[in-house]
Amino acid sequence: MFHPRLDRQEPRFCHIEGPEDFYDNKHLNSDLICVNFTDLSDDEFYTSLYEANLALLENYHNGAHRRVKKQLYELYGERDTTFQGFRHSYANGTNLA
Repeated sequence: MFHPRLDRQEPRFCHIEGPEDFYDNKHLNSDLICVNFTDLSDDEFYTSLYEANLALLENYHNGAHRRVKKQLYELYGERDTTFQGFRHSYANGTNLA
């Protein structure tokens, strides 16, 4: 298999001999690209992945932080007797944003 985009890549990544070559030599880590078919350089591609995953991580943790702060206030500030734990509130779909 040969792709025109790969002619700009390191020679060992320009041609895939078959399944064994792919899995033994190219697919070294499931979180890293094995063949770059984009118009981005590998560095640009990884920078984009890093930035996107960092944004996802920060958004997730910021949301979790807001939810827990609200639960803490409701539990201790309002003496919420229905509180069953942080995981229960989140799992039950309680809107805590």
